Amino acid sequence: RKHKLNISRVYVEKGIFQLLTHKGDSALNLQFIIDHFASTDKGKQTDTTPSAPWDLSVSTVQLVDTRFHLQDKNAVPVPAGMDYTNIDVSGINLELTDVTFVGDTIHGNILKLSARERSGFVLHKMSGEFQVGPRYLKAHHLKILTDYSELALNFDFLYDRWQAYNDFLNKITIVAKIEPSYLDLQDIGFFAPELSVMKDRIRLSGNIKGTVSNFKARDLRFAFGKNTFFYGNISASGLPDVEETFIDLNIKAMNSNKEDIESLLIPGDLRRLQLPGILANIGVVSLKGNFTGFYNDFVANAHLKTDLGSITTDLALIKQKGNAILGYKGQLSVESFDIGRLTGNTKYLGNISMRADVSGKGFDLNNADLAMNL
Repeated sequence: RKHKLNISRVYVEKGIFQLLTHKGDSALNLQFIIDHFASTDKGKQTDTTPSAPWDLSVSTVQLVDTRFHLQDKNAVPVPAGMDYTNIDVSGINLELTDVTFVGDTIHGNILKLSARERSGFVLHKMSGEFQVGPRYLKAHHLKILTDYSELALNFDFLYDRWQAYNDFLNKITIVAKIEPSYLDLQDIGFFAPELSVMKDRIRLSGNIKGTVSNFKARDLRFAFGKNTFFYGNISASGLPDVEETFIDLNIKAMNSNKEDIESLLIPGDLRRLQLPGILANIGVVSLKGNFTGFYNDFVANAHLKTDLGSITTDLALIKQKGNAILGYKGQLSVESFDIGRLTGNTKYLGNISMRADVSGKGFDLNNADLAMNL
């Protein structure tokens, strides 16, 4: 006997679907329905003969102005950003086709999805091919449009059970291939509130693997501002606590200047990086190298090319908390660098080439404290 069922169309308007874990309970409210239909006759002889699996499919699903609410009332509320124990998505408008059920996995094509989450995150349009199961969520040929971003990518969310979403930052492994896209970092702030101050729109592409708290990005390209471009690899462990995040940065090619860097908003006590005024005279800097450590305590092995000359560094840099002045120690090599143009004193100063051991703090001529052994 064939077990085949095709539903031509499902239409829901102003529907509400709530999954709640009530105070003092550990199971979802859906569990009592599952238990109600479960067999309670322990003595009844059951037929253990395997039956043919059901072939279930739905041609079209349409949701109009529908709400989905998932809440664990035992959890402490999160004051800002996405609360993964109290997800409340309203205004859901969905057009879904070719839905099939294979074992415990659902397949389908989203033609259009829009919604708003209680955190303030707004999804204007999303489309793509999806697979959802108890161990993964896969979205391929995905297009996303929000208030601030426009993305094209393939991604997989990998996990060992549904409850992993309660600790999204640490328990969900992300494998993503990002096609050339526009990402505004304030969208990331809805999922990691510590990053919400970063309201910068960047152009990017690359491959990412790992959790939000511990990830690797390969062949990453991004650009922002008027002159900034990056190509390289990044590994980061410790997010969303930026001050405790360890970063391994391999820069294959990078251009930037003082104006673009100072325009960035960053988490932490400074909010903006303040670079010495004389660096404006350098213009656009081309850089290759490696940076390893924390944002306020790292090692820089880099080669810089500028209009004024070139610099090679092997430096350890440290910034004390609450102090904007950066300390440094290590080796510095300078080749045909125009000190006169840098300082604005071309009458008395010209090009310099040297190798030196340096130790000190500050880059501004007014407050720098520098010891140098040539």
